[in-house]
Amino acid sequence: FKLNQEVIKGDVIIVKEEKPLVETDLISSRKTITAEMIEKMPIEDITDLLNLTAGFIDGHARGGRDGEILYLIDGVSAIDPMFNSFDTDIPETAVAETDILTSGFSVEYSNALSGIVNMVTKEGGSNLSGSFRIKTDDNEFIDMFPGLHNSRTIEGSLGGPVAGESSLRWFIAGESSSDMGPYGIKNEESSTIMSNLTWRPYKNTKIRLSFNHHYKTYNSYVHR
Repeated sequence: FKLNQEVIKGDVIIVKEEKPLVETDLISSRKTITAEMIEKMPIEDITDLLNLTAGFIDGHARGGRDGEILYLIDGVSAIDPMFNSFDTDIPETAVAETDILTSGFSVEYSNALSGIVNMVTKEGGSNLSGSFRIKTDDNEFIDMFPGLHNSRTIEGSLGGPVAGESSLRWFIAGESSSDMGPYGIKNEESSTIMSNLTWRPYKNTKIRLSFNHHYKTYNSYVHR
């Protein structure tokens, strides 16, 4: 049988919570960057994001050396065990939030001297949704002047429930970019794909299966 829809007027309930000026349980210098902030920032990858953060210069935290920063993706270490460097990438459209810590690390972290970068990825929502974006500095198509780096980037994401089940959700994001460098004298191409499957069997339980693949080829140019 079919139910008739009717608007019932009720009391307005406003739920509001403010972040305290002083967090007494916070023992480290932490900056949180959300997905909304990332969309408005002039960045190409996680390195650009760090360089716009206080305490970071050219990918180094607080004057530290290479290999002193711990990179985490959803709490899992994502560094090269040989050189202790971040050797992968995540599409910008896949980042939900990034926590950057530069001092006073708690005991839950290890193998970090200068800083910690924890990237939390998005997961599928209750409805099918996604985004698509193209970035380039190649202006040849309007016959003005060539781009500084002849760079082109295509990225997008899509996610939602599996067969209408709210407890099982999927998400996938990808990025492909190329950079010819000044005057087209070098070549750098990379592609990244990231996906996850999230299952919430109970109210306070979440199980996630994640996949991340990054591939990059490049050749350098030395004038001499």
